[in-house]
Amino acid sequence: MLEENHKEQLVSLIRKVKRLDICSLMGMSHSDFHLFKVIDQIQSNTDAPQINVTDLADELRVSTPAVSKKLKSLEERGYIKRIIDKNNRRNTFVVLTKDGKEKYSRSKKAMDRYLNNVFVAMGKEDMETLIRLSCKLYNIMEEEVMNFAEDN
Repeated sequence: MLEENHKEQLVSLIRKVKRLDICSLMGMSHSDFHLFKVIDQIQSNTDAPQINVTDLADELRVSTPAVSKKLKSLEERGYIKRIIDKNNRRNTFVVLTKDGKEKYSRSKKAMDRYLNNVFVAMGKEDMETLIRLSCKLYNIMEEEVMNFAEDN
């Protein structure tokens, strides 16, 4: 059984890591960064250079109204553009603007630099161990959440 001190240490560590909001230092939220990443990945795919709002919400695992609200904010800042589908006016596609692509590119470079510095400071062996154990912890926690949901 886990000692009370270990429970507190684990919860405290998770909270501390969550508060390390590197994205805010780049002038965006974590959800903005992830949204930029998904749109950029879709836009980079020459077969499907745009994504509709519903598919974007599904990809992000959030509601369509939540994505629409986030997109409105990004559109007001000039980072994305919405395009109405000429064949089906109920379909709205989203693409990054030039400013959006530049913002994401700068943010991605900063994030890569940050993570590289963290990895170097940890060392390869410790980082591999941390990743392996973190994945194991996540899988166990996810299973326990499912069990908890079934029991309640």
